[in-house]
Amino acid sequence: MIALANKFRLALVSLKHAPGFCISVLTTLGITIGALICMFNLNHLIYVKSLPYPDHDRLYVAQGESYNKNEMQLDGYHLYPIAELLYKKQDVFEHVSIIHFEEQLITSISGQPKLNVTFTTSGLFTIVDAPMEMGRPIADTEDLDARNPVAVISYKTWNDYYGKRSDILNQKLTVGETSFSIVGVTAKNFSEPELYSIGRKTAVWLAWDFNSIPEPNRKGWQSWSPSLLVVGKLKKGVTEDQANQQLTQLTNTEFKAQTVGVGWLKEGSIKVRLESFESAIVGDNYKTVMMFLLGALALLLIACANVSNLFLSRTAEKFREYAIRATLGATRAHLFKHVLYETFVLMFLSSMLGLVVAHFGFELLKTHAQEQLPRINDLSINFITVVFAISVAALLASFFSVIITNMIKYRRLNSSLQSSGKGSGLQISAKVRSMLILSQVILASLLLTGSFNILKQSLGVINQAAGFETENLVHVVMTTGAQQTTRPERIQMIESIKEKVLELPQVGDVSNSIFAPMQTNNFVSLVTKELSGNEKNQANTNMIDHQYVPMFGLELVQGNNFTQENIRDSAKMVLVNETLAKFYAPDGNALGMNVFWQSQPEPYKIVGIVKDIYIPRTGVTSRVYLAGSSSLSFVIKLKDNHDLNKNELIDLVSQVNRNIAIYSFIKVDDAYKNLLARDIAIVSITAAIAVLALFLASLGIYGVLSYSIKLRRYELGVRMSIGACPKRIAKVVFSDYSRPVMFGLLFTMCLTILLYAWSLNTDSFAIELIPSMLSFVLVVLTSVIACALSLRNIIWARPITILRGE
Repeated sequence: MIALANKFRLALVSLKHAPGFCISVLTTLGITIGALICMFNLNHLIYVKSLPYPDHDRLYVAQGESYNKNEMQLDGYHLYPIAELLYKKQDVFEHVSIIHFEEQLITSISGQPKLNVTFTTSGLFTIVDAPMEMGRPIADTEDLDARNPVAVISYKTWNDYYGKRSDILNQKLTVGETSFSIVGVTAKNFSEPELYSIGRKTAVWLAWDFNSIPEPNRKGWQSWSPSLLVVGKLKKGVTEDQANQQLTQLTNTEFKAQTVGVGWLKEGSIKVRLESFESAIVGDNYKTVMMFLLGALALLLIACANVSNLFLSRTAEKFREYAIRATLGATRAHLFKHVLYETFVLMFLSSMLGLVVAHFGFELLKTHAQEQLPRINDLSINFITVVFAISVAALLASFFSVIITNMIKYRRLNSSLQSSGKGSGLQISAKVRSMLILSQVILASLLLTGSFNILKQSLGVINQAAGFETENLVHVVMTTGAQQTTRPERIQMIESIKEKVLELPQVGDVSNSIFAPMQTNNFVSLVTKELSGNEKNQANTNMIDHQYVPMFGLELVQGNNFTQENIRDSAKMVLVNETLAKFYAPDGNALGMNVFWQSQPEPYKIVGIVKDIYIPRTGVTSRVYLAGSSSLSFVIKLKDNHDLNKNELIDLVSQVNRNIAIYSFIKVDDAYKNLLARDIAIVSITAAIAVLALFLASLGIYGVLSYSIKLRRYELGVRMSIGACPKRIAKVVFSDYSRPVMFGLLFTMCLTILLYAWSLNTDSFAIELIPSMLSFVLVVLTSVIACALSLRNIIWARPITILRGE
């Protein structure tokens, strides 16, 4: 052990004499190894590491599916009575829980913050084995129909809003009219399963019975909700297929019995499909994180090609040292070990630097990608990370050692010591130099091709026109808290609020509408052509006034907008989008047609058709707009270069009713950008990888070409002394070193064409030729610039200076 330590100490002393070489290697490999460690940890977390819950492989979400004539209408939606039926009568889960995700104003906390609230039963805490900082979770005696108002708060809520007060279990928490007793605080290290959306963290868990779902929806068989979940731990011995079959039979039988006589549901059915916790949490991000890992690996390979050139140059400089060692009796194995000690020290230090880079990478991802990539908060430097970093160091040290010792011709070492002067040292062969250029061109071209294709897809999402205005618009939802109001009272209150808001100098207009365009998937309703017919459509729904369409700049392709009289009278009229219009009238004659909404006996007349709007990462869906709303929801249009302060608005509307509070205050432009956040994160990471790849490839090619031109310096000086002009010299050099570049590009082009042909027959991966061609052009330009920079000291020097080696 002492001998081994001495070997490494001597290697470290040797490296101290080459600080420039060490800094170049450590910087190049440290950054790229850090990127690889970061992406390795992310992929290990997604693909390999188990969820931090007992029996994680038996944890499932029971997803609801709605069908009509065996054609799926809704996926991931549940009916309230179906959710409770599964909770009460299922026989496939050891533990089961129903969950409803909401946002609520906590009126007992100063400032009445709106927090993420999850209404649930005791089974959820049992399923995930939630650790508690204080108190207890919701108990089974407080489950369905117990009407026992209890609350569990998160550690963050306890810290942020209660200052970690020790008597928290004696406190109460108020939501709406109900005061809940706080019975527990979850532990700081509790990792909540992100089943509803990535990055959503529950602040308060409340007893199930007190969720805000209206009573008609609790008993109705036509109101589907995406925020209702049923989760459970599968019994041992029960397979996923068996559970699917049993749960589908249980729910569909009840559904059929409860919808007898409802014409449009005559051929309707529902199914239950179990989805594992892993799949529900990760979603469609498997491919994304794998692409990041492949990109980081390609970066490391390009860096290795760069570093190989540095190592080969250092080997040439140390050739006489190796010759002396051979003369004194060192065998090939001894030389390999000597080189291995030195390279391992460098690779180990590079990996340690990589761990530091990875740590900052984790923090960067947690800050900017928490709501775009799953399980980001679980990223950390752990034992697996360190083992991976050391393994990479050992692998790279072995790789470089093999290259260096293969470059040294052992039989020449003894004889070379007897020689001196020019030519007695070791030179990197032209074949090796060409292979270095070839490898970097191939790797850079492949990485840029993949990056540009990903960039094109994500930029296409970001740059897609929304079809509606987002700037200078604020969506505000208000509540009167515990105060109950009748519909006429609310309508009068709405008019008073609009009048007050319009008094503000920065406000241009106000619309009373439930949702902004990108939010209408929160309300899905049934639209049918006939009251008891089978031609039904689940449409995203909004209730609007006559100012909504012009305020958002929605384009009317046929018909007219609502009038103020239509809104005042709550006229039985609707606007529909092009998709819904084509569903009922493929010939384009939907205008004037009567449709039935939510099975109400009176028909609604289609008075206008608006152009489809675009919601990021969401397919085009049917949309219906009804005339009039009694909800305290508003869209406020601001004048250019003006802003609206939430507190200013609160002070203003409190003059109408002192009980009014702001439930939600969202700038429409910010809300739309949040929908693009995942693509913005992908673009940022991919662009960084592409720029770094191009930079590393250019450095590598420049290094090889500089060394090659240095070896040919005398030859080029002779050519210039007999009359060759700079243009001729440049042509000769470009001609010689363009071959590995062209071979590399040709190889990459062939591979890209094969991938393109394959992508035409699969939905799992898409590749386009234009972004690929752009990557080839960039690689060529980079190679030309690198060659020109390498030549600059030759073509502008005097021949005599070159021949003298000055």
